[in-house]
Amino acid sequence: GGGFAGRGGGGASLNFTTLNGEFSSLMNTVEQGDFAPTQAMQETYHESCQQLTQALAQWEELKSKELAALNAILGAGKIAVPPPAPAGPPCGR
Repeated sequence: GGGFAGRGGGGASLNFTTLNGEFSSLMNTVEQGDFAPTQAMQETYHESCQQLTQALAQWEELKSKELAALNAILGAGKIAVPPPAPAGPPCGR
């Protein structure tokens, strides 16, 4: 499904590397074409955007639970906790 190069129905794992590749491929196609984005391109963008939102939610959950537990262990051992990563812009902006 998806109707765009590189997209298949295999259900690729949800990760930032895969999503970056999808957005880059879509951006290159749109920039190189002398036409408005097709319906398939728009659907791919919206699907990828939803996947990005889901990946970011999973990352926030990991940071708030598992990373918080690790930071507590590091703090107890007097090891400096790394600073948090900056938040990205909301999808579609």
